[in-house]
Amino acid sequence: MGNVVGGSGGQSFSFACPKGSYVTNIGGRAGSQLDAIGVTCSNGMQSQLYGGTGGNAWSASSPNGFANTQVYADDKVNGVWIQPVGGMGVGYGTQTGGKSASGSCTGGPITGISGSSGSMIDSLGFDCQGTHYGYSDTLWLLLIVAIAAALYMKMTADDSHRSKKKNNRKTNGRGSSLDQLDLD
Repeated sequence: MGNVVGGSGGQSFSFACPKGSYVTNIGGRAGSQLDAIGVTCSNGMQSQLYGGTGGNAWSASSPNGFANTQVYADDKVNGVWIQPVGGMGVGYGTQTGGKSASGSCTGGPITGISGSSGSMIDSLGFDCQGTHYGYSDTLWLLLIVAIAAALYMKMTADDSHRSKKKNNRKTNGRGSSLDQLDLD
């Protein structure tokens, strides 16, 4: 299930494309808020249209699927922004809200939706290849990997420096090292 944001009203819904397929069309109805949403999979399977009948009809298609999303919400979903793989993003409804969630399907395109609805969309999230990766999750993961790599490089450099220092010490024939002052 995706990173669902919005209110707590309505009936919950969840739709996933069959394994190996992904969302190629996202459509619905929107005015000042997101009234309805539904998806079509690359194999032709369609979800129902969740939500109500208000607002104006909208639809976005991409044969390669959709990879980036933004959901804007308060107690209802105000709007969505979706970006096709390799294309420009487009928004529907109102692009503001006290609650919002960005999502990036780093493992592949969007494969489903989940949330809740009544006469409007109360909450919404997008699912990716079985797992949802929000931008914040991805950035945290990248930050952790970068820190681990930096620590590893520092430890390796420190070990290498100590090893070189030990191997570079040369003695002056009397057992004392050249880095000590010899006053004889």
